[in-house]
Amino acid sequence: MNEPVFILKGNVVYSKNKDELRILKDHYLISESGLVKGVFEKVPPEYAQVSVSDYGECLIIPGLTDLHVHAPQYTFRAMGMDMELLEWLETNTFPEEAKYQDLEYARRAYRIFTDNLKRSVTTRACIFGTIHRDATLLLMDQLEQSGLVTYVGKVNMDRNCPDYLREESAEESGIQTVEWIKDVLHKKYQNTMPILTPRFTPSCSDELMENLKKIDGDSGNAVIHSLENISPDLGTYIVEFAFGDIYARHGLTLQEREIITLASLLTAGGCEPQLEVHISAALHVGLSKEKIIETFLQCIPYTGFPKVLNAIFTADKLFQKLP
Repeated sequence: MNEPVFILKGNVVYSKNKDELRILKDHYLISESGLVKGVFEKVPPEYAQVSVSDYGECLIIPGLTDLHVHAPQYTFRAMGMDMELLEWLETNTFPEEAKYQDLEYARRAYRIFTDNLKRSVTTRACIFGTIHRDATLLLMDQLEQSGLVTYVGKVNMDRNCPDYLREESAEESGIQTVEWIKDVLHKKYQNTMPILTPRFTPSCSDELMENLKKIDGDSGNAVIHSLENISPDLGTYIVEFAFGDIYARHGLTLQEREIITLASLLTAGGCEPQLEVHISAALHVGLSKEKIIETFLQCIPYTGFPKVLNAIFTADKLFQKLP
């Protein structure tokens, strides 16, 4: 359903928290602009003019999340289940993924995958593509059109795989990944976000993993790891609430989110360590040094020169570390 507002009636079942399952019989679920506004025993007066889709005794449940799915493997799902993993990869996976260099083949195969995913109970997913930049972008285009919320990755691998599917080198794999991320950011997807997806340890050299680490950045992980000995719960709150509940909301691009975060941290003042983390994040989502500095300068009338100076000095210190 793509309507800005819709109402479903049925037996609504959802987890209020990890310990409590709620079952609301004959209730109304109201969704507005892609977000659930609430579940009600009766339709609130302000929604009286909205038509209701009545599903009778059917269950209405939250969409499921698939944390690991390979889109190009959908064409041979449930095949070769009697094989060991490496044999299965060599017999089924690698030959099939090589076909995705052909964009017309990729378009047809990914259309089937996306259409079937949309008709399933899965509404969010982390999806592996192939090593091919253009085919992975094509997959992301189709997923964006579907309305599903997904994280998609261009696969990396530089060893222990057939020559026809091996990336030229660890360095070239990193270069292609950076260029692919730039392509993604240019498209300004609302529901489809890039992630790094090295296939698995046997097919990725240490050099390749180091290159991907440089692309991803260490700042955020360093903050979480620094809390492990003193307050691991705080690290959990940061990940689950700040990023899981707030940062993952719809409506803003990754660059827009970072601009708002930079301005907020500058305004708060005394947040230079957090500001450094998000300056690094801003660079990783494609903001230029010039835009970051301009974001700070725009804050002068509202926060004053001292806070802006501190932010710019923090940025300069980080910029000097960059190659």
